[in-house]
Amino acid sequence: FAERTLKNLEFVQQRVKEEKLQGKAEKEIEDAFEVTQLINSFVGLLIIPREKCFNNMPDDSSFPRGSEAEKLLELIISDPDKCEDTYFKQEYDPERRKRVKTGVIEEITPKTLVLRLRNAIAHDHLTIQPVSPGKDGIITGIEFSDKPRRASDAKKEYFRLNLTVNETEILVKALSKLLLSCYPQ
Repeated sequence: FAERTLKNLEFVQQRVKEEKLQGKAEKEIEDAFEVTQLINSFVGLLIIPREKCFNNMPDDSSFPRGSEAEKLLELIISDPDKCEDTYFKQEYDPERRKRVKTGVIEEITPKTLVLRLRNAIAHDHLTIQPVSPGKDGIITGIEFSDKPRRASDAKKEYFRLNLTVNETEILVKALSKLLLSCYPQ
């Protein structure tokens, strides 16, 4: 699924690129919406394989050193205008036989980022930017937000991330590679 999703995305992007090189304007390019395909790819990669792969992803999973994805993750961690995250880390308590909060704010890693993005999509907390793109229909980014279901935690734990279209593409490609690494070839 990850390989085919990436191939489909690249196919649509290449077709749009070729049509632009032929001098066609955005609104003249028929039947190929690369940003829509990008969003569909992202949603599919976050939702479909979750139970099979993401829960088993090692906590110390990382993006390749020096990659665009690693640089984007560093930006996400360091820029409060791009990302807010107040979720608490949880650990399994064998005596209580459940996960409990440690009181330490969760570190944003590829695994926790995937979980927050997946929750945002699954619970309909994804907003396409701009909200009303106007006649040209140009999408500039996506906002993801996630908050716990329990009302008592809603004020304490929250996640919000704003991604440009280019940043979304970086994460889609990195996510595809993470998925592929979960399954031996």
